[in-house]
Amino acid sequence: MKFAVSICVLAILSVTSLVQGAATSVSSLMCTGAGLYPDPYDCNAYHVCSAKKRASEPRRCPAGYGFQYTSASSTDAPCKQLTSGSECLTIQCDPQRTFQPYDPANQFYASCIGSTIYVYRCADGASFNGYGCYFECPGEGVYQNSAEPTTYYLCGADLSYHTMYCPKNAVMPGDMELCAINF
Repeated sequence: MKFAVSICVLAILSVTSLVQGAATSVSSLMCTGAGLYPDPYDCNAYHVCSAKKRASEPRRCPAGYGFQYTSASSTDAPCKQLTSGSECLTIQCDPQRTFQPYDPANQFYASCIGSTIYVYRCADGASFNGYGCYFECPGEGVYQNSAEPTTYYLCGADLSYHTMYCPKNAVMPGDMELCAINF
């Protein structure tokens, strides 16, 4: 019985420390694509990225809240209330692995190069498989790569896919099946 109480106390202390840590500043990161990305060091923070290879705009969730991984392709609700310390995810670099898994849904992963951590996001419909993102074709056709809008997935009848590239200065909008010039 004492053991169960200890676990409960640890979870409460973890959440309390998350709330107390919410006042620290967040540094900008180098973006690996457009969209929302979790902060690899602080689960109460996230980054808004406008494009690959640009500095992020760091943001902080309200006290007691953390980045919501399922909302990464939307800016509507980037934070969720934390109910346990286990929901607070950060990257622990393993020198034996090139890529580090990040979240339980395998939507995010990271690479550690020296003291720098790069966070990556798989496209909607794709998940991290230990080496990169793997897209699951829902059917034959053309599908947008939400993590990299200058590319798209071409799925065959056997549900295998090929990553295709739009012409220069073009993107694949989510509601179209062809690349459009990005003005």
